[in-house]
Amino acid sequence: MEFLNVFKKWADVYDETVFNAHDDNEYKDVFKGYNEMLDKVATLSSGRILEIGAGTGNLTERLLAQHEAVKAIDPSEEMRNIANQKLPQPIQEGHFLDVPLSHQVDTIVSTFAFHHLKDEQKQEALVYLKQFLAPHGKVIMIDTVFDSLDSKEQYIKRYLERGYLNLVEDLNTEYYTTVTQMEKIVESLNGHVEWERQNDFAQLMIMTFD
Repeated sequence: MEFLNVFKKWADVYDETVFNAHDDNEYKDVFKGYNEMLDKVATLSSGRILEIGAGTGNLTERLLAQHEAVKAIDPSEEMRNIANQKLPQPIQEGHFLDVPLSHQVDTIVSTFAFHHLKDEQKQEALVYLKQFLAPHGKVIMIDTVFDSLDSKEQYIKRYLERGYLNLVEDLNTEYYTTVTQMEKIVESLNGHVEWERQNDFAQLMIMTFD
């Protein structure tokens, strides 16, 4: 997948980025409250759990501490290698459109990963993932989602003025969507999404499907 080259460069500094709340971190506003967000996803999860885009295993650690049946996948070998040094069970290779699973789960979770997919791929992924959801199952995600395209442009302008060039490049090149677009995607699949804003960037999404 096209974003794998990004992970090769970012894997070694990913944890430093998400946990660093100091002013020298361009991404500190994106990941403000990171620990609390992960705790919330782990607490909201139940039953058999599939985590997609596990990265360096930060959410996986929490899921394994609270739940018995957890399967975590990630497409990046570099990320998996770092995660597997922390975890009692390995993260397996896979992604939103390639899940190595032969049974259904009650909860599918993902944090800060869905934006790697274009909007049409997001819809394709949710169509694909629905087959793995048990009756009354749910998809829980946290990711950057903007209120509107105008809002996204305002954020880009704000952080460009601050000289946060890496963050601005990320906002311009990744596929960050809007609340309206995500609702259209979910509703087109006979689904419903509940929202809870976590910080200026991150939104909690809880998706259920008929």
